[in-house]
Amino acid sequence: MAQYKSVRGQLRTADLEQENDRLRKRIRTYEDVISRNNLWSYFSKHKEKVATKQDTR
Repeated sequence: MAQYKSVRGQLRTADLEQENDRLRKRIRTYEDVISRNNLWSYFSKHKEKVATKQDTR
């Protein structure tokens, strides 16, 4: 039973990692569109967080 739970947990972790990757790519796409269209003024509260996050990449 423990082995089953371990394999199941690993599969779930892999699914979550794939979902995280998809979401990160989607966010990057949105950020690129916002930047290209000079729309950051509409996201002023979040701009600082995004800039900080991009600096760490």
